[in-house]
Amino acid sequence: MDLSKEKIKHWDDKYFCPLDLNYYNYFIDLKEIRDREKELRSSADRVIVRRINNLDFLEPIQKGIENTYSFVFYGGNDYPKDINNNPKTFEEIAGITDKHIKEKLKSPDMVRLGILRLDVDNLGHIFKEGFRKNDKIIPSFSRYSTLSRNLDFFFSGYINTIWQSKEDYKNYTQIIYAGGDDVFIVGKWDTLICFAKEIYKYFKAWTCNNPNFGLSGGIAIVPPKFPLLKAAELAEEEEKNAKNHKFNEKEKNAISIFGYAFRWEEEFEKIYDLKNKIKTLLENKQIAQSFPSTIYNLMIIAYPEDEIGQKIDPSFKHRVKWLVAYNFKRAISRYKEEETKEFLDSWSKYIFTDKAEGFEQTKYKPLQILAFAARWADYELRSKI
Repeated sequence: MDLSKEKIKHWDDKYFCPLDLNYYNYFIDLKEIRDREKELRSSADRVIVRRINNLDFLEPIQKGIENTYSFVFYGGNDYPKDINNNPKTFEEIAGITDKHIKEKLKSPDMVRLGILRLDVDNLGHIFKEGFRKNDKIIPSFSRYSTLSRNLDFFFSGYINTIWQSKEDYKNYTQIIYAGGDDVFIVGKWDTLICFAKEIYKYFKAWTCNNPNFGLSGGIAIVPPKFPLLKAAELAEEEEKNAKNHKFNEKEKNAISIFGYAFRWEEEFEKIYDLKNKIKTLLENKQIAQSFPSTIYNLMIIAYPEDEIGQKIDPSFKHRVKWLVAYNFKRAISRYKEEETKEFLDSWSKYIFTDKAEGFEQTKYKPLQILAFAARWADYELRSKI
């Protein structure tokens, strides 16, 4: 990318000059420069030459006087491609294939698009209170600049590296925006959750696990043809839900999906493991395929205020607990696998006593936790392509 005060004669037809500010911008592919290397031996002066997402900027490609050479990171400088190397549509990113089209989406697969909005928590407070020495605030423009630059390097630069690290990310997610301290990404919903989880992991490493840095986000899950602007608003609502979440007096640093927010390390990791446990049991037919819907429906009866904003007789919760204990006891007698028996017996006790091992401090009840994880596992199994 070149920025020049004068037109560069090699590319008379390639410049654009926004707002008529008398600065000429050029986006030139490196291959084209290599192909025209002889022509470029003549100089162009007072040009700012930046390599996009490439740190190898010291080689002066465009020679001249008073030129500046540097690099710039740009989040989302690539996109998922189809077999013809063309950009995938959002429907294709969501997982719609020729198989789905031919069958007019009658297959049982759940095809959904996810929209992720994610940003750093309390950044203003960090700038204001984050530079302390012996309990004294040490303000410094260089400190502020270093923090701002390094955060931008992560979001506009390193996120591209994470995106390129796995084929699923490259094939089923697209970074719409990444820079400053936030990101906006669309993708196949289950792949997007994994991507968000990995972004958080590397963000904590990037910030040296400093407890003052948190990352909150929300994922909206919609049909593939759903209007993207409306989906962005839904993702914003999920993000606000994560920002307002509390766990054991700790705020934010959470992810919200399906309207439920979880702190990344204290809650989400455990929910993620529970989801995988249920998914394995379902895949191996060690529990009934109707298990997720049954548990979810019971949870709606017991806690309708979380779904539809209405409260009912509290005695319903106690009736549901007895119903779960009764159904799980009957199921235990039908299964031979010890793993299934142990799983159902444990969660029967958790739900009945309102105390789930590993989830003692969360605000959610065991039935809500189990229903959420089971619903997630069921959706993943229906999303296989």
